[in-house]
Amino acid sequence: MEAKIISYRLPENTSYPHRHSTFGWVAIVGDKEVGWVNMSLLPKKVVKFEDAYVLKQYRGQGIYKKLWETRWDYVNIHYIGYKIIAFCKESTIDFYQKQGFEIKSTTSLVEIQL
Repeated sequence: MEAKIISYRLPENTSYPHRHSTFGWVAIVGDKEVGWVNMSLLPKKVVKFEDAYVLKQYRGQGIYKKLWETRWDYVNIHYIGYKIIAFCKESTIDFYQKQGFEIKSTTSLVEIQL
């Protein structure tokens, strides 16, 4: 099953200027969006890898790998000299470490039911 990868970028002139720097890629199989990765540009030459997701029924078919490689190739062309950061779930830490990322801190999810 071949996934087509397309890119997107949010408009720059919005009432939410902190979000104007978000863009990413969507995987499409047939006419269905089946996965995505995105990233944001932050001050001080920082790129933040944001959400990444592939629908359950499309996992294990190389779609995430293709999305990751598309984003990774893009930052390696356009953002040399930038620091790349990502907040990872425990299930993805090993993957990021294999890509050369180092754990800098840990965070905890907290919640309250109102």
